Amino acid sequence: MVNHARLRTALIAPVAAFAAMGAMTLVSPVHATTAESSVASATTRINHKDSLRDVRGASVESSDSLKRVRTNKTADITKLTATYGRKLVITSTTRRTMPKDQMGVVARLATSGSDYDYQVDYVRGFIGQGNVLQLSTNEYEPVTCAGLKVKRANAKHRVKIIVPARCIGEPTRVRVGAVTLVQKGDRLFIDDAFDNTSDGYTIALSRWLKRR
Repeated sequence: MVNHARLRTALIAPVAAFAAMGAMTLVSPVHATTAESSVASATTRINHKDSLRDVRGASVESSDSLKRVRTNKTADITKLTATYGRKLVITSTTRRTMPKDQMGVVARLATSGSDYDYQVDYVRGFIGQGNVLQLSTNEYEPVTCAGLKVKRANAKHRVKIIVPARCIGEPTRVRVGAVTLVQKGDRLFIDDAFDNTSDGYTIALSRWLKRR
């Protein structure tokens, strides 16, 4: 069983400000950060180009705030795409291939409003969690999901998360967001695909994505 409190404390909010909220405090619901949340502007494909050199980092154990780290390439998202049919497919591309371990991709999915409903954790070799691939609700309850997969294309610097629509209730539309996470020594590096000023607490969401 994944320790969700520990996972999110270490991955999404590594700074001491989060720890001060209590070891078992979980990440707050995600709120929309752009005007693209209108249902009328829904699309059948998300094809987002992220800013380069917008990775943010901090020491895992210090009280430092997250700061811009322009030199990290393995966590630096260049592009995020998503399509939604029988399966929701989210693909993140980074400037350099992510390492085989001490890395993670966390995706969030919203099926209504601005708050997320589901989260996918793909983690390898982080904070004693071992290798994790898990879908959970925004109440941090694990969801059994046959067909949940991750595919890596190292030559193309891509990580693809595949979520069957039946696992998230087959909504007519979704919004998606993702962060990449890489640990190197005692440093943690984070990049949010839709927010280049990420505070490490939330994951920004895309416009609405219609089911095809």
